[in-house]
This record gives sequence, structure tokens and C-alpha cells, in this order.
Amino acid sequence: MNPLQIFASDINLNKEKRKKSYINLSLISIFFLEIMGQERKHRGGFFELNCNDILTILCAAAVPIALGIYTAITYQQEQEQQQKMQQLSLNQSAELRRDKIYDNFLKNVYNLDKNRYLEENKDPWAFANAYYRAAHRQLDPTRKGDVLQFLKERQLIGRNNCTETCGYKPIPDIIRLNELSFDDMELSSQTGTLTRLNLKCVSFDQVSMNNVKFVFANLDGGSFIKSRLVNVDFGNSSLRCVNFNGTEFENVNFGESDLTGAYIDKNIIPTLGLTEEQKEQLDKYKKTTSTSTLTTTTAKATNVSRSTTP
Repeated sequence: MNPLQIFASDINLNKEKRKKSYINLSLISIFFLEIMGQERKHRGGFFELNCNDILTILCAAAVPIALGIYTAITYQQEQEQQQKMQQLSLNQSAELRRDKIYDNFLKNVYNLDKNRYLEENKDPWAFANAYYRAAHRQLDPTRKGDVLQFLKERQLIGRNNCTETCGYKPIPDIIRLNELSFDDMELSSQTGTLTRLNLKCVSFDQVSMNNVKFVFANLDGGSFIKSRLVNVDFGNSSLRCVNFNGTEFENVNFGESDLTGAYIDKNIIPTLGLTEEQKEQLDKYKKTTSTSTLTTTTAKATNVSRSTTP
């Protein structure tokens, strides 16, 4: 039996018990009143009451009172059970609805891929983004996390080879995450400390994150440009070369995360409670960027000199 059937059977059982109790209490009242009537006939007077008569009257009066109290209590219990059953029914309906939305989204992505709507020449991939945003707004935090991992594995987000050097030129994601909410999520590695959750190079730009926890995640090369981070925990995650340009921070915990080459506005750094080691890691951003720029400039100059040489 499912939970709804169990609740329904409990309610029916309580109703049967209450009916039997009503009958028993009514019989008791009739019994007391019958005894009193017989005693009055023998005595011939209505006010000739002894102690037993008084007790009998009190007992007879107490029966309807007890019956009323019992009725009120059982009615309240039935109402509470009905409310629980209704809530359980609503929760089950919501879960089934979310499962259907999740499954339909995967089917839609499959059909888009099969019909070649996810290829480079289909930029800006309007159908794919429309399907994703419609599903995202209706899914719970757990399923939102599952969808993110699916998009990353399918290379629909985080498509850049962005971890070799900082300051890379980003490749546009097929699915855009900007202007969406990712509140109340926990993105964690399924293997604990064995392997990190792969979210490398994912652009969380212009998003809202409230009460979000990254547990042993790899966010290398990603970005949170102009996003709002409130009560976000990055503990034990890798944030190498991550761009926090224009990000709003409120009660953000970087814990033991690796910030090598990450960019954070220098005016905000003192408010984040970073360790001295993490502050030194942030300084590597300028060095890495300048080295990358110098290498690119040198390569361009070499190519120009070769092209001009007869």
C-alpha cells in the first residue's frame, strides 16, 4: 500500500471506532436513566433522592459531556490526518511534475542534437536556451544541479580550454546561465575527495546565488562576473583563474579553496577574510596575465617579421 492508501484506511478505521463509541456511550446513558426511573416508581416521590441517585444523575450528565469531548478530539485528529494526506498528495504530484519536466528537457536536448541544432553555425542556439530556461525556473535545486552536470558533460557549458593560462579568450557557451537564480543548491563531488566535481570554465555571469555550497568542486577558469553571491561556501574547491570582476560578496566563505590566478577587485579583498596564502595566490593573476600578453605580443611580432622578410 502507498502512503495515501494507508492514511485513507486510518481515517476509515477511526470513523468506525467513533461510531461504536457513540453507541456504547448512548447505551450507558439509557441504562442509568432507566435505573433512576425504576427507583422513583418504587419511592413514589421525585425529590426523595439519596446519594446513589445523585451519583446516578451526575454520571448520566457526564456521559453527553464526555461524548462531546471525544467527538471534538476525534474530529480534530481526522482533520489533521486529512491535511497530512492532502499535503502528501501535493508533494507527490509536484515530484512527478518535476520528473516529467526534467525528462522532457533531456529529450528536447537529444532531439536538438539529432537535428543538428547544437552545432556552431546555429549560434545563438535560441531553441536550446528556451528549453533550458523554461525547465530551470520550474525545477528544484537538486535537479538544477543534475542539469548543470549534464550540460557540462555534454559540453554545452564550460567549453573553453581555459586552465592552461589565465586571461584566455572565452568560447561562447551554447547554454547561457546569465540572469538565472541558483539559490539553495549544493554542488558536490560524488566521490568525495577522490575526484573533484567538474565545473571547469563554466560562466556563472550575472546570476544570483544564495545559500549555495560547492563541496570539492573544480571551478578553474570559470567566472562570476557581475553576479551576487550571498552565503556561498567555496570551501576545499579549486578556483584557479576564476574571474570575480564586479561580483557582489556577502558572507562568502573561501575556506581552503585554491585562488591561484583568480581575479578579485583589490578594494573587496580585505573584506573577504582570506588567508595570507590566498592573497599571495591572487597576486599571481597579474603575473600570469602579463606573461600571457607578452607571449602573444611576441608571437605576433615574430609572424609580422617573417611576413615582411623577402
